Amino acid sequence: MQFKFIQVVAAIITLMLLAVTPVVADTSTARDIWIDGHDYAAVLEENLRVDNTRDSDLAGTHYKGHFPEDPDSWVRVSRLDSGWEGLAYVFGRMHAIGDAPRASRVTSFSTSQLEAPQCGLDHLHGRTFITPQSLTGRAMAQAVSASYDTLCANKVDGACLMLELELAFDQQFQDRFPGDFQGRAGAILNMVEGFYADQFGIVFDTLSLTFTGPGTFDSTTDAGTLLDDVTARRGSRILPFLESERSIFHLISGRDFAGSTAGLAWVGTVCYSQGYASGITNAYNSNATTAVVIAHEIGHNLGASHDSPDNGCDEGVNIMSPYVVSSATQFSQCSDDAITNRISQLNSVEQCFNFPADAGLTAVSGNPSEVQAQSSFQAHFDIAYRRAAEPADGLVVAGAIGDQEGRLLGVSVGGAACTLLGTDAYDCGEIQARTGLQLSVHAVAGDRPTFSLLQNVSLASNSGDVKDIRPINDSILTEIAVTDNESGTTGDPDDAEPTSGTPEATGSDSGGGGGGGSVSWWWLVAAVFAAGLRGQGRVGQPVRVIGLPGWRN
Repeated sequence: MQFKFIQVVAAIITLMLLAVTPVVADTSTARDIWIDGHDYAAVLEENLRVDNTRDSDLAGTHYKGHFPEDPDSWVRVSRLDSGWEGLAYVFGRMHAIGDAPRASRVTSFSTSQLEAPQCGLDHLHGRTFITPQSLTGRAMAQAVSASYDTLCANKVDGACLMLELELAFDQQFQDRFPGDFQGRAGAILNMVEGFYADQFGIVFDTLSLTFTGPGTFDSTTDAGTLLDDVTARRGSRILPFLESERSIFHLISGRDFAGSTAGLAWVGTVCYSQGYASGITNAYNSNATTAVVIAHEIGHNLGASHDSPDNGCDEGVNIMSPYVVSSATQFSQCSDDAITNRISQLNSVEQCFNFPADAGLTAVSGNPSEVQAQSSFQAHFDIAYRRAAEPADGLVVAGAIGDQEGRLLGVSVGGAACTLLGTDAYDCGEIQARTGLQLSVHAVAGDRPTFSLLQNVSLASNSGDVKDIRPINDSILTEIAVTDNESGTTGDPDDAEPTSGTPEATGSDSGGGGGGGSVSWWWLVAAVFAAGLRGQGRVGQPVRVIGLPGWRN
C-alpha cells in the first residue's frame, strides 16, 4: 500500500508539468544566424543548467551550441519575449546577437557598438584586514587537491569543473528593467558561463539565483562601500537565500555606480569563507556588456589581475582589461595562468567546485517495435556512464510500465537481477558506476494497443559533489505496438522469442491521443518516481525524471 500511496502523491505533484513537458526529447535545434552578411547554421541545445536554476523564476529559454563550420566556435543565445539575444564566437570574432520578437532571422551586430565602462578601484588589492587565518577553514573529509591539469584531464561534454555560483539581482535591477528582468537574468548567466566553458572547461552549478527586495543591501552608489556591505552581510550569514559560504557570490545591480566603475570584486578569494568570495556589477542596457563585466569580476575572484604591460599582456584586448572591452573573446594567457594556478593551489577543491559526470539510457538496436498481445519479449538498453575527475558513488536505475499494459517477468543490469515491485515496476537499487553496463527487460505485453516502458537512471553521490551535467538523457520512454493474437492462444511467455525491430522513444504528449492504449501518465511517472525512492538507500539523491522543471538534486 505504501507504493500505491507514493504513486498518488507523486502523480498529483507532476500533473501540470507532464501536460507540457516531454519525458524524453531531442533538445538540439538548428538556427540560422545572420553574421556579416552570411547565414551560419548554429546547432543549439537547451542549457538546462540555466533553465532549471534552483529556486529562481527565470523567463525565456536559454541555449548553448556551436557552428559546425568552425570547430572553435561557441554560441550562447536566449529566446526572450523581446526576441533572440546572446553572444556568438565564430572565426575568431565575438558577435552580439539580437532580433525583433517576430523577426524571420537572428542577426548580429558588432560588439564594438556596446558601451565600454571602466573597472573600479583596482579591486581593493591592498585591504590589510584579510589574513590567511580569516580566510581558511577546516578541510572537508576526503578533500580533493590536484592541479588544474589533472582535474581537467578528462571532460564530460567539454566540462571538467562546475563552479558553485550564487547570483542576486537587486531591486534597482528589477525596477530598471521591469518588463523583462527575469529573462535578462537568465540570458546574462548563460553568456557568462560561455566564456568559462569555452576556455577552462568550467561550467556553473548555480546554487541560487535571487531577485532581492528593497533594503537587502546598502543603497549606496559607491562601489567600494557596496562591496564592503555585501561582504559583511555574507560573512555574518544574514543573507538567507545563499546556500554556501564558500561559493562565489555576485550581485548585479541596476543602480549607477559613482564615477565610471563597472564592477568590483575581491581578488583570488575563490573558496574563501567569511564573505570574501564576492563581487558586484553595474548592469548595463546591453546584456552582453553586463555579461562581460561579470565574467571579468568572477575572473578576479578566481585569481586573475588586470592585463597590463607590467605582466606582459596588453590591456584593451581581453576580458581582464582594466576597462571593459565588449568585443573581448577570451582571457589572456596571463589570466589563464593565474586562474589555473589558483585552482591548483586549492586544498579542498570540492568546497567550491563540483565535478561533472553523465549517466544515460539508450535503446539497443534490434529491440522489438511490435509484439503480439499476451506474448513475451525482451528489450535491451545500454547504460552510458562518463566522468571527469571524480567518480559517482553509484547509479540508480528504476522503471515502470503503463497501467494495465502488461507485466514484467524480470529485469537485470549486467546480469544481476533487479527487484520487481509487483508486476509493473522495478528497482535496481544502487549499482556500481562503470561503463559497459546493459539493462535487460523481460516482459509480457497486455491487450492494449501499446506497451509503454518508462525508465530512468541517475547518479548517486554521497557527498553531493558529483553532478549530472547532461540530465536530458537520464530517462527513456519506449513504446511498442501491440497486435491482436489472431490464434487466440496465449502461449508460454518463457518460450517466446524476442521480435526484432527498434522501439520508438517519444515525448509525453504522444501518449494522450485517446483510445484504450493511451499511457496513464500520472501512474507511469509516479511509478518510476516511487521506485527511485525505494532505491535511494544511503544515496540521499532522488531519481530524476528528465523534463520536469524544478526537479533538483
